[in-house]
Amino acid sequence: RVLLKFPGNDSLAEMYVDKALAIDTVPSSRLETVKSIASSLVAAQKFKEGGDWYTKVLEVKPDYGKVDLYYAGYNEYRGGDYALADSIFGLYMQKYPEDIFGAYMRARAVEGIDTTGEQGLAKPYYQKVIDISDTATDKSSIKSYLIPAYRYMVANSYNINKDKETAIEYNNKILAVDPADETALKTADALGGNTDKQKMKTDDTKVKVTDDKVKEK
Repeated sequence: RVLLKFPGNDSLAEMYVDKALAIDTVPSSRLETVKSIASSLVAAQKFKEGGDWYTKVLEVKPDYGKVDLYYAGYNEYRGGDYALADSIFGLYMQKYPEDIFGAYMRARAVEGIDTTGEQGLAKPYYQKVIDISDTATDKSSIKSYLIPAYRYMVANSYNINKDKETAIEYNNKILAVDPADETALKTADALGGNTDKQKMKTDDTKVKVTDDKVKEK
């Protein structure tokens, strides 16, 4: 823990923690050690390193739950390891298949891999977000997940599939959830005019994921 306070000693600190874990036979103590290191690294804004330690929690704690998966996946995401974040939120989806947050974050992680959207890798996960939302009675409570999913479908339909009508349908779904959505209103105008040389953009429509999501759990 002392070594972690000095830059450049992460590898050496990890070696000593691994030794401590090998000696410690008390599960609760092992878990506390790993979480403490992870928390210290995240507090220092070393998100990738902290994410790696939160991922160790999944190894030390066989009965890990939503919050454990969140901390591991979200900090890997913040640290730019989108492939590992994708894998962790894949576990989240397996364990909690009807939880919209897991599908949403997996979509976000995959977007980090398929940055142009040309491969459509996030489409099945955003579709899952939409499918889960269809069972919700109050869509306003999940619109921070649902609107980005619809927005992705607009761009995918228009840019990749060259399907203007489907793009319009998805954009109308955004306006059904939030009639004042400025991006959707502008998109509606664009799709209704000369759009042959236009390209829908979603870079400025990403919803920022924050630590407040923990509170929702």
